[in-house]
Amino acid sequence: MLTLIIVEDEYVIREGLRKTIDWSKYDCQLIDVAKNGEEGLNLIIEKQPNLVIADIMMPKLNGLEMIEKAKTVCDFDVIFLTSYSEFEY
Repeated sequence: MLTLIIVEDEYVIREGLRKTIDWSKYDCQLIDVAKNGEEGLNLIIEKQPNLVIADIMMPKLNGLEMIEKAKTVCDFDVIFLTSYSEFEY
């Protein structure tokens, strides 16, 4: 079973992902959620999930910086969420 952390600053999106998806159906266990990049970084380092779903633009630490720092400590896959049309990401 994969372990999963969601890092998203928008409450509706974060809670929507948490509550509307039956993660166990996809052989995933949602182990925690974070509301900003700094909180997400701490959770990733502490809990070392297999998968992180993260927003790119967040307060305190953006998703790209958060993932870059976390990848120096542990290995995991990432799915990025964004509503921005800035394709340089």
